[in-house]
Amino acid sequence: MNPIKYFFEQSKYALNDFNQRIDSKGRGYIKDSLRKAEIAKLSPDDSLVFEFQNKGKLIEIDDRNIQSYMISEFPQVIYPNWLYDLVNYGEPIVISQFIKPLDSQKALSGLRNRITNLSAQFYEKAEKGKMHTIDLEQAIADARSIEDSIVRGVEKLYSMSMYLKLSQENVSKLLKSDKALKDLSYAKQIKLHQLVYKQKQGLETFLPNVTDAVGEEFYLTSSNVSSSLPFTTATLNDPDGIFYGITLGGEKIRFDRFSKASKNYNGIIFATSGAGKSFSAKLEAYRSLFRGINVYVIDPEGEFKTLCDYVGGTNIDINPESKTKVNPLQFFSSDTDTKEVMRTHLGVVKGLLKIWLSEDAYNRGIVSKAVNETYASKGILLDDPSTYSKKPPTISDLIKVFEKQGEEGKRIAVELLEYSHKGEMGDLYDNPSTDDVNFNSPMVVFNIQKVPDQEKQASIFYLSNFIWQKVLSNRNRKVLIIDEAHLLLKDESSANFMENLVRRGRKYNLGVISISQDVDDFLKSPQGSVIAKNADTALILAQKKQSIPSLVKAFDLSDVERDYITRLTKGQALFIKGNTHSHMFVYATPHERKLFSSNAEDLAKIDEQRKNEQ
Repeated sequence: MNPIKYFFEQSKYALNDFNQRIDSKGRGYIKDSLRKAEIAKLSPDDSLVFEFQNKGKLIEIDDRNIQSYMISEFPQVIYPNWLYDLVNYGEPIVISQFIKPLDSQKALSGLRNRITNLSAQFYEKAEKGKMHTIDLEQAIADARSIEDSIVRGVEKLYSMSMYLKLSQENVSKLLKSDKALKDLSYAKQIKLHQLVYKQKQGLETFLPNVTDAVGEEFYLTSSNVSSSLPFTTATLNDPDGIFYGITLGGEKIRFDRFSKASKNYNGIIFATSGAGKSFSAKLEAYRSLFRGINVYVIDPEGEFKTLCDYVGGTNIDINPESKTKVNPLQFFSSDTDTKEVMRTHLGVVKGLLKIWLSEDAYNRGIVSKAVNETYASKGILLDDPSTYSKKPPTISDLIKVFEKQGEEGKRIAVELLEYSHKGEMGDLYDNPSTDDVNFNSPMVVFNIQKVPDQEKQASIFYLSNFIWQKVLSNRNRKVLIIDEAHLLLKDESSANFMENLVRRGRKYNLGVISISQDVDDFLKSPQGSVIAKNADTALILAQKKQSIPSLVKAFDLSDVERDYITRLTKGQALFIKGNTHSHMFVYATPHERKLFSSNAEDLAKIDEQRKNEQ
């Protein structure tokens, strides 16, 4: 059978079935479907129950309570994408539109009749000495403008009907959704009319037989009609990008982090624990690999290990017992901006000392002098790049120099013993770097799960610097994912380093994705606020209520978006790229969900599958 004919045959059957189910029980069906007890919980006043039972305001089908509306008045000014907030409303809403072209001659005739009637009303009021309204004057001007556009062939006239349908599992939820929808419509100057006693006809407008059973039309110009299409919803679908998820309207979200149109390649992910922030980061990391993008991760909780092993990446355990060592004092010589990078490196070393030392012991002048002398003792001089490749100092070498800096220097040296081989953290920090980190691997993960919590800030700091130096000479596209990035913002030196990192990353084809569950800590930092506001993308998942005001201010969110992020569930998100704000679901295939899962059973299955493949 012809597929088009088959489609309409099925539509006919659907309509017949629909009519039988509604008409067979009639209005009594609607009455019986209302759960009086549920409504009574909302209001002790029985008039609310009576109103819904006796005014035909909703209908029930397959245990769903459905309410239909028509748009009876459009905003005074129809601007592009004016339906955005309705389409991305965040509730189970469906919009149906009927658009028909009108014959130009008939349209002009009807328009001129309207202008005549409006003008007659205007002059009648003038003769009677009544003050004419601004609305009347504006209506005449609008009608004449449309007439002129049609005569010149700039515009055409269309008839348009628009209907909305809300659906909820019970009446209580439907009433709440109804109120929220009406509040939103009022704020947007959209007048909604509830289809009282026309719920059946309203539902027919959403069936695939394409019938406007209500028949309430408006006349709009072609430009206004084009602005009213929900397909113009602000979204992102870059054919060269990776698939990230779908909007509430079912549209795909694909974006290319390294697009030339991007202001930078950086991103932010904000979410509470368990809301899916690491899952979302793993999703982007995994799909980026298929695009030839290198991925580097600083992983405080060991969540990327399974993914890294699965794709054949390099998983590096950083902890006191690990065989792999990274010397925080080592500078990895590069052929790119070496003096500037060396200056940054020395700043990181001094910043580490500020994190490690007590406030009483830290002396900026002595620390700066001792660090410079320590490198000079190894023949490494800031002004001579040819010396950068010489054997670097270690923490023990630095302590020896501090011991020669008088009483204040000796005090610093005593506190630093904790980070030498004479202290508990010596095996983590006081070692030459090993050469077993394969930076040519498509994915490199630094797992610091076993690093003591009090040392994670310092570890993220020096490992970020280590990765930064390593990737400078590699001009391939690459992303650095920093989980618990708010830890870098606790100290001014590490915060400045991070701000510098995200600012300079684009020059070296590097995108930095910062992940944090402590939104307030991140945004209250001056550097964190700058990083968030200037990030090319932001993914906002479920949040704590107290974090909402900070997010609204940082990303200039509308009232609708504010309401949306307060009700986010796992997997739902607000995705921001530039001026595009999309309400979305993060989407992963069943295989990806198992691969990115933190569930022990799923991880065991992945390990077993990998062993069988080997």
